[in-house]
Amino acid sequence: MNSKVYSILVIFFLSAATFFSQNTNVTVYNNDLGVIKETRFVDVQSGKSVIKIADVPSRIDPTSVHIKFPGTVLEQNYKYDLANMNTILDKYSGKQINIVTDKGEKISGKLLSVNGNSLVLRKKKGGLLMLPDFSKYTLSVNKLPEGLITKPTLEYLVESKSSGKKQIELSFSTAGMNWHGEYVAVLNDSDTKINLNSWVSITNQSGADYKNAKLKLVAGDINRAQENKPMPMYMTAKSYDSESRPQIEERAFFEYHIYDLPELTTLRNNEQKQIAFISGENITAHKQFAYTCYLFNEEKKENAEVNITFENSKKNNLGIPLPAGKIRLFKKDKNSLELIGEDYIKHTPKDEKISLKVGKAFDVLVSMTNTKRERISKRVTELTREIKIDNHKDKKIEVAINQIMQGDWKIISSNFDYKKKSSKSAEFIIPVKADKSEILKFTVRVKRD
Repeated sequence: MNSKVYSILVIFFLSAATFFSQNTNVTVYNNDLGVIKETRFVDVQSGKSVIKIADVPSRIDPTSVHIKFPGTVLEQNYKYDLANMNTILDKYSGKQINIVTDKGEKISGKLLSVNGNSLVLRKKKGGLLMLPDFSKYTLSVNKLPEGLITKPTLEYLVESKSSGKKQIELSFSTAGMNWHGEYVAVLNDSDTKINLNSWVSITNQSGADYKNAKLKLVAGDINRAQENKPMPMYMTAKSYDSESRPQIEERAFFEYHIYDLPELTTLRNNEQKQIAFISGENITAHKQFAYTCYLFNEEKKENAEVNITFENSKKNNLGIPLPAGKIRLFKKDKNSLELIGEDYIKHTPKDEKISLKVGKAFDVLVSMTNTKRERISKRVTELTREIKIDNHKDKKIEVAINQIMQGDWKIISSNFDYKKKSSKSAEFIIPVKADKSEILKFTVRVKRD
């Protein structure tokens, strides 16, 4: 092997070692926030020198940047004056540019002004060229204006005792990153069991790619210090990526929960990635019909709501803190699964009950009538109400009537038992036989302040 080939191989392997020794850690929160920690290698000169770190996200918070450098960091600058047609034309005001018309004619001259899509040019041969819409033409300049860059860049003035390739650690926060849960639940024929599969959807609109990253997801609402300045608006294209991976590991962290992805992944800019989350089978569920009414509502007749409830517990084949997200509920009809409803859940700890509002029950109607309203005193009112439930199904059902109260209230008579759910609500569970009706009657005394 000659010395030239040997040198090339050495350079190749050193470059490969440098590449593979780099690592990136990405933590994504629920509220438009990502925290990035990465290792990079930079060439540094002995004494004072400037190092530039490109490929940082365009939505980075430059005040959050922390660098660990084997030397002294004297100054940090964030360069974000990016080259585009508007910034280039602005820099070329009073300088020569070239225009190619739609007929192929080339015109050169001094740019006098730009206003929106119109410009004024002083031609080399004399006279002015005024274009009301230059988007139809090709514009060219001789070089990129000084001060413009193609990518957001962190620039550091550093001082080092030696020259060579140095390892640095860089951490920062960025906007444009979010994640949430996505759930698919399949209800069995008897409406008593569900199978649950879920994904986490991660959106990256930060303005940068994160390759081969160790990914963490934080569930919870962290407090963010607010600044009195407008947030920029970003119009982004959206792509979609789906991956099937081992289940994510969960652990408690401070007053939140962290979900660790066991494998490295790549988050590309303007991409939504889905990663397999938790699953559970034969989860015991309950179908419940429900109706909510308010104290001084007038007469009305509506279809009852139908809800599916289940407990997020280990004994019920779940028992892991569930991040907020949408649950889509399906049921098998002959040879296909059909959507029967969807709802959102909040961050739900283990051992908590989850109630999904599925839709309206076609065959269960609820009618509400106020039969008596009497003012006992200036502050006290008595209201008598009848709520009729018509069950047109061929099986017995139960309907939960949730009565929302006001003020200081007391039910003084009722033909069904009730449970005081809170200071502002009472719940009646009304059984109704198949193809029958049932009427709830109660009188409530309300004292207002």
